[in-house]
Amino acid sequence: MGKKHKSEEKEAKQVETDEERRAEKKARKKDKKANQSDEKPSNEPLPNSNKYCISYAIASSTIDHCTSLEQATNIAYSLARAAVIFSVDEIVVFDDTPVKAGADTVSASAAFLAKALQYLETPPYLRKQLFTRCDELDACDAFPPVAAHHHLSNSEWLPYREGVVLKSEAGKGSYVDIGLDRMCFIPENLPERQRITVSVGSEAQTEFFPAYSETMIKGCVSSPFAPKLDSEIGSQVSAWGFRVRLVRSLSKVMKNAALPPRNASSSSSSKKEKGGAYDVVIGTSIEGAETDPASLVLPKFQRILIVFGGAKGLTQALQADPDLKDRTPEDVFNLFLNTCPGPLSGQKISMRAEEAVLVTLGFLQNTIYKFGGIL
Repeated sequence: MGKKHKSEEKEAKQVETDEERRAEKKARKKDKKANQSDEKPSNEPLPNSNKYCISYAIASSTIDHCTSLEQATNIAYSLARAAVIFSVDEIVVFDDTPVKAGADTVSASAAFLAKALQYLETPPYLRKQLFTRCDELDACDAFPPVAAHHHLSNSEWLPYREGVVLKSEAGKGSYVDIGLDRMCFIPENLPERQRITVSVGSEAQTEFFPAYSETMIKGCVSSPFAPKLDSEIGSQVSAWGFRVRLVRSLSKVMKNAALPPRNASSSSSSKKEKGGAYDVVIGTSIEGAETDPASLVLPKFQRILIVFGGAKGLTQALQADPDLKDRTPEDVFNLFLNTCPGPLSGQKISMRAEEAVLVTLGFLQNTIYKFGGIL
């Protein structure tokens, strides 16, 4: 009896100990969850989050000094890499040659720069379908990939992929190449050779489609900005490509931004008159004001545009535009800054535009993070 009593007492203590451990474990989980909730910032935008968009504009004369196609392509590659590194959403190429009355065409430099940037931004598996081969694009292929987050290999899986419509028939849906071993089926009838962003889910769902006599991955069309706006993976794919826009002059840069709609909470009155489609527009030049980035203050914004001049600088680009030639940089931009102060200031050594883009985006990075967000 004594042994039985001791055994029962031991079992009771074990049960009590197990219950205490479970209760303690549950309490730790609750505390951890509470701590995580407390530590999460309420209003501060996460770096490269979906709360703001970054654009930069570059003058076409940036490549006018080049003596070979390889040199010009190297500059385009540098500009594309800068956009990827700093998660830029849009690059605007503007023609800064003097505008002639009635002229609506752009210079060869502007056309080349925009086309090269579009090509470099495009995932390699789509380029053959979307571009006609030429010497300019062959030169781009000599450079390494820009390593944007949407440049996926056929062994990588994310809930989104870029694709191109290869076939489409009314009532049969669309046959889309998304860079995988299987094609993707979209139930909608889409224009052929159109590039689209496709949502394919967290894992592949396949089905046999008699219309195309093939087993394909099921997908649906998404906004090009959907990956960055996705609450689950947005912070992991902040460099999901950039839009390229080509305009005839500097004054047209501030119009028709290729960006997602503004947050519903922002009012039209919050848009800056100088910025047009943008909330904050910063002009950059060695003639601009010098400032410490730590003390730089911006209004809250959803869209910021940083403008770079070409071979003759931003002031000359203003003079080349009939709509802006009588205005000063301070009239056109919210801020007119020298973002490369120090050793080069006041010297005859000039910084090339592609170098200035990298330096400036780094100079403004913390400021953009601090003030970018919901208006």
